[in-house]
Amino acid sequence: MGARTYGAQLVDGASSAEVPLVVLTSDYEYLRRVRSFMAPQVRRLRRPFDPALFQPLFDGPQPVSFDSEAILAELAAARPPMLEGLPPTALRWIARGAFVLEVAEGGLVVRKGTAEREMYVVLSGALDVNDGAARIGPGEAVGEMAFLGTPGLRTATVRALQTSRLLVLRPGFLDELATRDPRAAYALTRNLARTAADRFAELRGRLG
Repeated sequence: MGARTYGAQLVDGASSAEVPLVVLTSDYEYLRRVRSFMAPQVRRLRRPFDPALFQPLFDGPQPVSFDSEAILAELAAARPPMLEGLPPTALRWIARGAFVLEVAEGGLVVRKGTAEREMYVVLSGALDVNDGAARIGPGEAVGEMAFLGTPGLRTATVRALQTSRLLVLRPGFLDELATRDPRAAYALTRNLARTAADRFAELRGRLG
């Protein structure tokens, strides 16, 4: 369609954080570049338009990043355990298939009782689970069981304790990785299962 982020903070949605988007319906060059279905109509119906007036909206910090090289650098710095043992080629596939959200302090990440299946990996910052029940720090993940395909609803509401940058992996990515690199997909699945088992053991320990 041609929508893009414009520097506004994320907003709390019905089930998770949502990214505000804007469409400049007169910006033919941008719509053409992203192959929007609107481009032919804009070229035919709109007068020539100089988007420079709105450029400051897009030049500043953005709440979402799809820059695979920047994501790869953040992964290298965070070194999340879920990526342990994965070859560089697999890390590049992950960087290309994921995106990064920056969530402000107090911002919603996921809401309890919803059926989303994205997985969030903390690159920097920290997350709060169920008003202090647990804290998720850099390198740790939220939603790994849903991501692996376990049926059910989100069991916790998660918010950012501070401004946090999160790697987001969407449902279906694991299947895509398996077709490209089965060994990498196996390693990622094994790491996620280990993380889930460790978290379950920790919970059992707390409950006595």
